[in-house]
Amino acid sequence: MLIIKSLYGIMLLKGIENVMNDYLRCRLWLAIALTPDSRRINQLIDKYNSAQAVYDAFRGGDNLRLSGSELQSLKNVNFSQVDYLYNSCRENGIEVYAPEDEAFPKKLTVIDSPPNVLFSYGDLSLIDSAPSVAVIGAREADDYAIGVTRKLSYELASKGVTIISGFARGVDSAAHRAALTAGGRTVAVLACGIDYDYPKNTRMFKDDIAQSGAVISEYFPSAIPCKNAFKVRNRLVSGLSDGILVTQAGERSGTLNTVSHGLSQGKEIFAIPPHDIFSDSYKGNIGLLRDGATAVYSAYDILSNLSCF
Repeated sequence: MLIIKSLYGIMLLKGIENVMNDYLRCRLWLAIALTPDSRRINQLIDKYNSAQAVYDAFRGGDNLRLSGSELQSLKNVNFSQVDYLYNSCRENGIEVYAPEDEAFPKKLTVIDSPPNVLFSYGDLSLIDSAPSVAVIGAREADDYAIGVTRKLSYELASKGVTIISGFARGVDSAAHRAALTAGGRTVAVLACGIDYDYPKNTRMFKDDIAQSGAVISEYFPSAIPCKNAFKVRNRLVSGLSDGILVTQAGERSGTLNTVSHGLSQGKEIFAIPPHDIFSDSYKGNIGLLRDGATAVYSAYDILSNLSCF
């Protein structure tokens, strides 16, 4: 397969009128070669100051201090593949953004290991224009947690708060749906590609969210979720939020991973007092409350504690 040797060559050869910016083309080149969530990409861009400079150094013979297999991966990716990916996304209503873009959420540019690129179905502008709260909790949530999640998410969305969550079963889905019911905005952060149907039979749900909010991912649209991707995704859930509300978490819940990211990002942590203090499924909540999380009994407890109000 022909490797385009000039960064601008493919633009001239294909005659594309609305070509993507050079920095996005180079970021996608890196993402295809090294995987989108590779920390190597941020390390390279930090070292060389831009994705374009990484490309130029590579084409100039610099080995970028990468392994042999990584270098080979870079050689195997050409800009025809990059353009095909980009155009396929656009044809399917998915926009692709880089941190250099005005529409890229500013909140994600200041977190540890910001996404190299972001795929978005819906309107990203709302993320920086309104306060936001991440509502998270167990997939196998009980009736109490689901009820609390729905009520608080509805009330927060009614007050103009964007509800952020991870689009999983249980608490996440309840939070997204409650925000939509309130006529508000919600952002679903996926651990897989936007086009991949996970959880099963949720394609129409994504459409509903995109009408007033956004479905986003740092993974290619058809990417299948892997176990580690959920933890990687969590830094984006917390990063997009001004505060994090935990409605149900066990002692070893993955929800606490999102909280950990949030604490390192300086986010306010809120937790629902359990209906049963002896329940194992709420040990995470109890631990958070003991460690100083704000106990929530109404939406006001969140609104009054966020500096964005």
